[in-house]
Amino acid sequence: MSDKNIDSGSEKLNAELAMIRELKERIYGKQDLTDSELDSVKKCAFCDGTKELILYKNNYICQECLTDIRS
Repeated sequence: MSDKNIDSGSEKLNAELAMIRELKERIYGKQDLTDSELDSVKKCAFCDGTKELILYKNNYICQECLTDIRS
């Protein structure tokens, strides 16, 4: 078996694991995800934004939503 086939299989496995994590989050919510899965799902708890995130009690909040909350 060539290295190219091994790399392709690894990429496919990673894609499948990401899909499973996403489905698990949609079905059960973030509370059932492990710490490593939570780290890979970095989205704002309010708007699903992915930029300028701050971690607060196992949830990410983007700077824009944080500004809205404070005002």
